[in-house]
Amino acid sequence: MAGPQQSMADLVRTFCGSQNHARHEQRGAIKSEAEFSKEFTRWSAEEVQQRRKSRRDATNKWRLETEFEGTWLAERGEYCMRCASGLLSSLPSVRWMGAYRWRQSLRVDVVTWRLCQQHHARAHRVSVRMRLGGGTDRRCYAHPPGHGVWAAGWSPPMRVRVRAGIRVRVRLGLGLPPEYGLYSSIWPSVFYMLMGCSKHLQVGTNAPISILTDEIIAPIVSADCHDPEAAQCVSATVEATLMLSIMIGAIYCLMGTFKLGIITSFMPNPALTGFTTGASGLIFTANMKHLVGLDVPSGFSFMQWSYILRHLGDVNVASLIIGLVALAILVLIKMFNKHHELKFPIPEQLVVLVLGILVTKFGELDARFGVKIVGEIPGGLHTPAFPTIGTSQMLELLQQSVIAALVIYILSVNVAKSLGNSHGYHVDANQELWALCAASVVGGLTGAYPPSGSFSRSALVATIGPGDKGSALHNLVSAMVVALVCLALTPALYHLPKPVLASVIFTALTSMVTFKEARVLYRVSRWEFALWVVAALGTFLFGVTYGIMASVASALFVLLTEQTRPGFSVLGFIQGANQFRDTALFEQAVQFPGIKVCRFNASLHFANSEHFEAKVNEALSEDAAAGKEAVYSVIVDASSLNRVDTTAISMLVTLHESLAARGIELSFAGWKSKCAALLGKFGFDSTGVPAERWYLCLHDAVIAAHTKHVELEKAKSDTQVSPNAIVVLVEGGAEAELGTEMVSSVGDLSHMMRNGSREEINSDEQL
Repeated sequence: MAGPQQSMADLVRTFCGSQNHARHEQRGAIKSEAEFSKEFTRWSAEEVQQRRKSRRDATNKWRLETEFEGTWLAERGEYCMRCASGLLSSLPSVRWMGAYRWRQSLRVDVVTWRLCQQHHARAHRVSVRMRLGGGTDRRCYAHPPGHGVWAAGWSPPMRVRVRAGIRVRVRLGLGLPPEYGLYSSIWPSVFYMLMGCSKHLQVGTNAPISILTDEIIAPIVSADCHDPEAAQCVSATVEATLMLSIMIGAIYCLMGTFKLGIITSFMPNPALTGFTTGASGLIFTANMKHLVGLDVPSGFSFMQWSYILRHLGDVNVASLIIGLVALAILVLIKMFNKHHELKFPIPEQLVVLVLGILVTKFGELDARFGVKIVGEIPGGLHTPAFPTIGTSQMLELLQQSVIAALVIYILSVNVAKSLGNSHGYHVDANQELWALCAASVVGGLTGAYPPSGSFSRSALVATIGPGDKGSALHNLVSAMVVALVCLALTPALYHLPKPVLASVIFTALTSMVTFKEARVLYRVSRWEFALWVVAALGTFLFGVTYGIMASVASALFVLLTEQTRPGFSVLGFIQGANQFRDTALFEQAVQFPGIKVCRFNASLHFANSEHFEAKVNEALSEDAAAGKEAVYSVIVDASSLNRVDTTAISMLVTLHESLAARGIELSFAGWKSKCAALLGKFGFDSTGVPAERWYLCLHDAVIAAHTKHVELEKAKSDTQVSPNAIVVLVEGGAEAELGTEMVSSVGDLSHMMRNGSREEINSDEQL
């Protein structure tokens, strides 16, 4: 049996471990049980303290790790929230999808689609077919569903005056095969639905944009194409058009990055309506050749009309008769539907198109009389692919794509904003850039030419839509139906006669003509009426590109004119209203002799500073020429000046010096705080008009100027002089002169001007 020391050593190994025992052995053998017990007790206490310290360290480490993980989780959560916020801002559809009322809203969206189908025929859904360079015409279309006419065989479940009918997607325009018109309303509509802000905007093809695209593509491709019917030329047109769509999307991306949505302000509504009217004239002119059966060369509108008038003897009588009969049927059915409240109105476009197909097919009008028909339209969907064109063509397209992008964006966003304001929701112009970017790029990859918002279809959607609580799901419904047409219904359109399509277009153009708005503009504002005329005539006579350039140029001219030559008013005091008003507008406004109060109705900057100085000197010269009392004080009402720049401040210093040399004191009343701060930084109070002549209101400025003048006159004559020449307006409208017995100082004048409100009203038109 082991001795006590050995047994105690084993106990040490058991409780303290080999390390403590090693330390014990290094310190020497334990000689007695008592000594060993003391050592064991000390070692046990140290071990307990060490373990406690280890536990504390582990606990602190765990806490640190937990805090780090909590911070990391918080940061990741914040990052996720930012990502979610970005997703919501970039995909507005996420906001309304969660609250979409399927039972109530889905039916409205479907009915909306049905109405849009009808309106495609009734409005400008069929656009212009232009020839590619020279040579014979070929079948080419430019609108979604580019090759299809179909009738939806069911009636809407709501009793709405829905003309169950058809969506005419066959477009006579752009030099593209007809199926590409169909492709333009599939994927672009879906992506705009996901990323766009407008709940009512119908995205797809647009007649004016079809014309603009044709004007861009035709000159580029025709340089290398001598036979427009050749497969190589058709392929080149398709590739260039799809590349144009992708380039426009890239421009939208660049504009969205720099938040350039503000450019929509440079196309005012009069210019937009004038542009639409001019585009309707272009569409009418371009489709006249289908009605009369002539091969009219492409060119300006007046050139095409000149050609038609010179070749009236070559008109295809059969085409003309078919077109006129179709036009008469459309008008009669439309009038019948208008005067008879039918539960299911007669679809006039469907009736005309079906009759036209049947008559042409069984009467063999194309073979016997030379009536042009749509012909074969390939079915199926476009295989996604990146278009390939030459470098030189790409550079030409890049230059033209900037114009096209601006035009499409301005037109689409103005329609979206108008509908949003009408239905109480906000449309973010910058977000619309990203939505149109996605629609254009995806459209270019899937066979669509540049998509844009439709004027008439969007208004029709807004007419029956559920207002601000609706959704853009109608775009998805439309895209699905167009895809179905591409896959199954194109063969039915082979014998569709083009004169019938032209007649449908003519009845649709009434929605694009805005002569009524032009009459209103003529009565209200001649400047805006001039904008309408320039946009309409420029577009009709010289095409969409020149029309847009003329519209923007005229709008900028009006803007620059108003900014460089704003209104200048000489103000007088109306005692009953206790206000200063323009003497040219208010006969009651009376000027104080010797005091000239004026107002500049715009911000003061480098472009109009010379005009302001000239107007002040002109007002002083008129008083001198009229023999009025010499002016001793000029007071500028600065409450209308929202901004001044350094050029304007330099002009004010010069004006102050020139007036001071003539014995005239310059004062200001009602400076905005921002302008006053800038004047102080520039040192205008020391180099120009001192700060004690910057007054809060015109009342104080007039009283101070008159008081100082009276004191100066008293100092010169060393006798009391009263302001005998001050003329005021008393009750009853009579004028009276304040003599010495009435005004002993400036007290009476001060009492007269301060009797009532001291509030300044900036408007010159309202009392």
